Amino acid sequence: MTPFKILIVDDAPQDIKLVMECLKEKYTITAATTGEKAIELAAKTKPDLILMDISMPIINGYDTCKAILKERQTNIIFLSANNSTEEILRGYAAGGIDYIIKPFHPDILHSKIEFALQRTEKKLAISGEKNHTSIDDIYRLMLDFNKKCLHITDTQHFANTLIAQCESIHLDCCVQLHAASGTFEASSSGLVNRLEAEILTRILQEEGNFFAHEQGLFFTHENIAMLVKNLAPTNATEDLKKSLSHFIENANTMLLNLDHIHSLSQQDNHQPQSNLPGLKDRFGRIFEHVDLQKKYKKESVQIVDDVLADMESSFVDMGLTYNQEQALLSMLHQGIDKSIKHLELGAQLDEHLEATLKDIAATLS
Repeated sequence: MTPFKILIVDDAPQDIKLVMECLKEKYTITAATTGEKAIELAAKTKPDLILMDISMPIINGYDTCKAILKERQTNIIFLSANNSTEEILRGYAAGGIDYIIKPFHPDILHSKIEFALQRTEKKLAISGEKNHTSIDDIYRLMLDFNKKCLHITDTQHFANTLIAQCESIHLDCCVQLHAASGTFEASSSGLVNRLEAEILTRILQEEGNFFAHEQGLFFTHENIAMLVKNLAPTNATEDLKKSLSHFIENANTMLLNLDHIHSLSQQDNHQPQSNLPGLKDRFGRIFEHVDLQKKYKKESVQIVDDVLADMESSFVDMGLTYNQEQALLSMLHQGIDKSIKHLELGAQLDEHLEATLKDIAATLS
């Protein structure tokens, strides 16, 4: 098997030598000490991956990266002693897929290179017409996602389902969830690359719930950060941004609910089965869960109502005819009716469960 080709770009010869010593036994290595030479070598040797220094004279690493990617797509990992959020965002905007902080550990260097070379390159073949996402699409997305959440008990499954639902309306996304049981990620391209993961983590710590960026739009709410890659900030209306923000807020509510269920399950697993007082405590926690479930369902309905209200108020700006407005409203209300019936059935089941639990709790008194 022909070794992968790696181009090292750094204006410090000693740094190039250090990297070459780490990689020479596994990869075919070429090197450049300037951005101009890197552009020339990239066109000539067509490397599988480029390790790019940032601080270089004349042409810095960001501009070199853009120039190379303009001619040919390849994996570019930045090398930098600066790990600020601003630097990371600049690297992502330039087209980098990862970054390595200097000084680096050889094992980290190898793992990041292997990850980049093996990462899934699944791309969505989206036509210009299909790439147009409407507010109605977001509303339908929220309804479908809420239904699927009723059957989700695993947080990674939750993240994967969120991405699958976004793909159903032709959104190319990656998402990061911060749950009680850990951090979970999913992406339309199969894997969240490490640069995206780091940005999602940092962007969640920033003030606000919406961020425009060269690579797309970021949406955050408490424990969820999502990047929509194929929705340019200039093409997204304020109503569409607001609808996507509502969707992430709704997903966060579902995630909190899933966290609470997981917490109750973990507590129950550690309780002695023969402990009668412990059973009473567990029933008390179940009643708390039932009350919380009711609260979350009410919040979910309110979020859907808010989205519908936003849509109705935006019809004038859309320039729709009366018949178009009525047709769209009819379709939306049919979806709402189905969702409400579904929630009402769930509420009835909750009431039956609560009554049964009260009967059992009474026998323990």
